[in-house]
Amino acid sequence: MPAVKLPIKSVLPAHLLALFLVLAAVAIAASYGYYHSQKKQVRTQQSQYLNAVTDLKIQQLADWRQERLKDAESIIANRFAIDPIHAWLQDGAPDDERCSMLLKWMEGLRHGRVYDAVYLLDVNGRSIAHSTAGSTACQRSSGELFPQFRHGHQPELIDFYRDQEGHPSLNLVVPLIPQLTMMHASTATLVLTINPERTLYPLIKNWPVYSRTAETMLGRFENGQILYLNDLRMHANAAVNLRLPGNSRDLP
Repeated sequence: MPAVKLPIKSVLPAHLLALFLVLAAVAIAASYGYYHSQKKQVRTQQSQYLNAVTDLKIQQLADWRQERLKDAESIIANRFAIDPIHAWLQDGAPDDERCSMLLKWMEGLRHGRVYDAVYLLDVNGRSIAHSTAGSTACQRSSGELFPQFRHGHQPELIDFYRDQEGHPSLNLVVPLIPQLTMMHASTATLVLTINPERTLYPLIKNWPVYSRTAETMLGRFENGQILYLNDLRMHANAAVNLRLPGNSRDLP
């Protein structure tokens, strides 16, 4: 007996199929909207986090700078050291016991975690005495040691520059004003050279949470360019060396 073919009815009525398609479209639209909402929320959270880190770094740098200026204020307030220095200078800066006491005091300033060297300069910027890692002596230099030296009457933190050996450096300039005279300008200046590798760069590099890619970049604008003041992950010798146009789209 031949097989009888029965008519096949639609498993899903047309109106239900239409409803299914509408619901599917709504679900896709909702998922798309949720994705973009989450993406926007993540971006907002990351932006807020980076802004918080930026504020933290700015405050840390401001605190570090304030600590250096407080060091200068402490030196100026130490009349037991400053007044004998001026008396020694008035006598011609002889190589005597007062010189030895001066050098010990300068060594004490250098043995902290911040300063690499201490120089006592005359009004022309020439060294009268110095204390460095390799030498400590009362000895006049033949020329000016610090081209950026500015003789003044207020403590000053000289910004980043490359020293004679090519290393990034900063200077804390402390004018030594005699208290026992009516002079308003210093007759000598103390210059404390700062190695940023000791405390400043670690402070900049330190990130609040672990990250393999995050880094902090410190720079300053000069003649339409950005001069980077610290080394970067992809530029090991960037500090006070790498310059890029300020309007470049390829800034690190």
